[in-house]
Amino acid sequence: MARSLLEEFAHRLATTEEPLLSVQRDVTRWWCLMSQWQLALRHPGNTGEGAEVTRGVLEELAEAIAAEEPLKTLYALGWDPPTGAGPAAGEDDAEEPAYV
Repeated sequence: MARSLLEEFAHRLATTEEPLLSVQRDVTRWWCLMSQWQLALRHPGNTGEGAEVTRGVLEELAEAIAAEEPLKTLYALGWDPPTGAGPAAGEDDAEEPAYV
């Protein structure tokens, strides 16, 4: 039976022997990517093997970038942000935040 495109892609990724990819960026850019990945991974529909791989990559990056305070705590808050930090759901008329 022929594999689906998704199954074939997953198989090739799992069995690849290609060299590791090395990407050099400053810590600020990695931090921005980490926070965006955290946001995406908190979505209830974002499950499965791809999400688990991404979580693993995030943990590796956190060990390198956010191993010490205060970044360690800030990174942890990305998984469980405090409630009440922004407008409540359905509040379309919320005032714009004032940026100083």
